[in-house]
Amino acid sequence: MSEVAVPCEHKPVYSKHRFPKQIALGTCRGCHSVITAPRRKTWCSDACKKLYDPYWVKKAVVARDKHICQMCGTDIRAAYLAWRRAKPAGTYLQEEWRKARPREEYDHIVPFSEGGTTVVGNMRTLCSACHKKRTAEWRKAKKEKT
Repeated sequence: MSEVAVPCEHKPVYSKHRFPKQIALGTCRGCHSVITAPRRKTWCSDACKKLYDPYWVKKAVVARDKHICQMCGTDIRAAYLAWRRAKPAGTYLQEEWRKARPREEYDHIVPFSEGGTTVVGNMRTLCSACHKKRTAEWRKAKKEKT
């Protein structure tokens, strides 16, 4: 009973919380088709859920990118483990240490505000520093357009 996730021509409609929403009762959150399967209320199939549900999209991006920043090539997981081993003793130092935690972030290649969707093909893993840099560049470019 293996279902293959195939993108359809319909684009999901997102709520203000960036989660696909139902456009009508009994329709799929992702592809907007009528749900015919019994006991399903919001997704027409597991394949559609894995294609559009942000939780499953994130899991697929992690599996694809293997915790590697797609801009600078940093192994974020290895950096995090090294960070954990370097915990300092002093309270002040611990506060600074916490702020320096390597974090894995997920970036929309085509920004969400410009119509980019939360699907695997439009997402990538970035470290915090690269994500901040990318966001600053995008904001600067957006400001220059207006």
